[in-house]
Amino acid sequence: MYALLLIAALVVARHLVLRRARARFRNERERQEAQRLHELDMMKIRFFTNVSHEFRTPLSLIISPVEKMVRESEGPEEKRQFQLIHRNARRLLNMVNQLLDFRKLEEHELRLAKTTGDIIGFIREVSFSFSDMAENKGIGFAFHADRERLFTSFDHDKLERVLFNLLSNAFKFTQAGGRVSVSVALDGPPAAGSLRIKVADTGIGIAPEKLEKIFERFFQDAIPGSMVNQGSGIGLSITREFVRLHGGTITVESREQEGSTFTVTLPVAAVSETSEPVKIEETAEPVEFVPEKPKPGKANGKRSWWWKTTRISASI
Repeated sequence: MYALLLIAALVVARHLVLRRARARFRNERERQEAQRLHELDMMKIRFFTNVSHEFRTPLSLIISPVEKMVRESEGPEEKRQFQLIHRNARRLLNMVNQLLDFRKLEEHELRLAKTTGDIIGFIREVSFSFSDMAENKGIGFAFHADRERLFTSFDHDKLERVLFNLLSNAFKFTQAGGRVSVSVALDGPPAAGSLRIKVADTGIGIAPEKLEKIFERFFQDAIPGSMVNQGSGIGLSITREFVRLHGGTITVESREQEGSTFTVTLPVAAVSETSEPVKIEETAEPVEFVPEKPKPGKANGKRSWWWKTTRISASI
């Protein structure tokens, strides 16, 4: 009897020792894998940073003379072409700066540099810079705002990057004939409310199990073979951090093959250009891109889009 108990005790003890050894081995393997992924991430960051520094100076040297040409151009067609060059150079510079910002995020060096400005006009202007992309891809593009202007304090550079990333992704993952829209609305009183910015598309959408991962650094989902420019996988990660720096939130709703909607909510406190409170009316009609009717002699089916402006009353 005692011999059986002893054998049973030895078997149990051996089982416990083996289980603990397996757990230690599993934990060590997970630690090594995490270390390997961290080192890989740091290698990517160093590579991106080095490449960014190489591109930033020549891009800046390109943008300055193009801005001068835009100012001095006389013909409307010539000016339109220079503006197109300037917009695309700015987009490329945004990508380069984004890679440098990613390194700063790693080292906790990013800070807000807020200045007062018309945040509605700013969002409208950034959105409008994608009109040529909408035209080239044959994608409907609309902008809606519940007010014409709202003066508040925000970091212009970082908000531009947020909008740039969201709109770039929207156009990247939306096929020809689809639709992208930007809507802006103020929740609560202008003096202490929150600005809701929605970027919606009718693109390929995101699988439910991937929604929590899209804001992780270097995350890349499988995309159709027809879409070649997948990106670096850091845009949404930086976007979330910039929104957090503003004290805001970013959420996403998506269904596969139906599209995605990203919602950025930022706290705002309305001020006038002289920092006095602003009273802004609550209603406005949308501003929208709509397709032109085909012109005689053009049967290629290419669609173009124009910017329809609507005045919205506001009292200061």
